Amino acid sequence: MPETINVTIGKLQVAKDDTVLSTSSLGSCIALMLYDRKEKIGGLAYAMHAESSGLYRKFDPSKCVDTALDEMIEKMKDYGSTGKDLEGYLVGGACMFSSLEKKPAKNIGLQNVLAAEKAFNDRNISITARDTGDNYGRRVLFNIENGIVIVKSLHGEKQLSP
Repeated sequence: MPETINVTIGKLQVAKDDTVLSTSSLGSCIALMLYDRKEKIGGLAYAMHAESSGLYRKFDPSKCVDTALDEMIEKMKDYGSTGKDLEGYLVGGACMFSSLEKKPAKNIGLQNVLAAEKAFNDRNISITARDTGDNYGRRVLFNIENGIVIVKSLHGEKQLSP
């Protein structure tokens, strides 16, 4: 039975082999996941802001999409990943308030998704699978042994895999 580690809001966790990284309900926040299939090393960041400011950068880089990815890559290297050939997954980024659906600049979920896409693209990491947007929360279970991501929501359960 794999060990399950819950990643809380504004935090990130890296694990190896027989471990499941999970989140509680993601609303507008976004789960950024990286997977090194060869070494069976994975990471999950539960980011709450699209871009860092000086305060967040000094406080905790895992709170912001633009800094969490670099932090995760470095921690994965500590576990033995080369940082090359990483797969990316994205979950979350919902618009939890219908009044903001037509106001992209104020839609925090959309801003988190756009920042995540840019962060992955800037680091030449492909987004292998995603479940983002809409207007409902999600829960994530990321199995490091096989790279499978399970997304649970009020709409059921789905598996994201390459």
